[in-house]
Parts: sequence; C-alpha cells; structure tokens
Amino acid sequence: MQQWFTEKGLSHEQAAELVMGNMQDCLASARHQSHVSMEALGRSIATPGTFTSVGLEKLQKNGGMLGWREAFDEVLKRMKKSA
Repeated sequence: MQQWFTEKGLSHEQAAELVMGNMQDCLASARHQSHVSMEALGRSIATPGTFTSVGLEKLQKNGGMLGWREAFDEVLKRMKKSA
C-alpha cells in the first residue's frame, strides 16, 4: 500500500503515515467493539458508497479475493507443517 501511494506522488513518510494510521484506526475500532464479529465489522465499514465498498466491489469483480484466499491457504499449510 505504501508503495502504491508513493507511486501516486506521496512522500515515503506521508504514505507510511497514511497506511499506519488506517491500520491503527481499524485495530482500535475492532478492539473497542470486541463483542462484534470481524465479518460484521467489515460490513459496517463497507457500506454502499464508501471508498471501502467501492474498493471491495472492484476486488471481488476482478478476482482479488481469490488471491487472498490462496495466500491464506498457503500460509495455513506452512503453519501446519511447522507445528
């Protein structure tokens, strides 16, 4: 994400702050609402018309979610081997 932002013109530092700020916000929200499932939290931030919703729709339309699933499957397989 940081690399993409720097390619779009942000400084290395600005891009890092933006990415880390978003991550911190997501973590803080999840910790503050620990009684809410991750799925429900995701739905609550990807409401119609938001940047998150638009991005998610684009990922789903272009098979981006498949890449994530394959990556997760590979990581899980390696974790099981090392256990």
